[in-house]
Amino acid sequence: MKRKILIILLCSSILSTTAQLAWEMEEINVDSLQQVLPGLKGTEKIDALNKLSLALCRDDPDSSITIAQNTIALSKQGSYVEGQGDGYFNLGMAYAFMDSLKPSIINYLNALRIYEGIEPSNELAETLLELSLLNWIAGRYETARKYCSKAKDI
Repeated sequence: MKRKILIILLCSSILSTTAQLAWEMEEINVDSLQQVLPGLKGTEKIDALNKLSLALCRDDPDSSITIAQNTIALSKQGSYVEGQGDGYFNLGMAYAFMDSLKPSIINYLNALRIYEGIEPSNELAETLLELSLLNWIAGRYETARKYCSKAKDI
């Protein structure tokens, strides 16, 4: 009985977060972002590139991956830790849409390490839930439960 309750809680948390991310991806206007990008610099440019990568991850995961890799490199050059975390999260998301479980988990774990170094945030909770979902899909139920529990605490 306890296991069934955990499964229900896990699924509802994941579905809620996934729905929120899908809504955020729909909200982003790709054309508008591409128009303003040339005039942006520093962290503003990295944040815009990360938004673009997130917006493209479902419909054009290859472009999303390329953009995310660029944002990670730019973030490392500028020591912008949050930008790196967002880039790795976007890589995880794009690979998940490509049904590439291993690279998706690896990139979410990279994002997790970064987000854990920053105060608890929605990004940390979303990353934990995504890791929970992917581990659930992979049949690693105890690991999925662990990530979901950590996300719940945040």
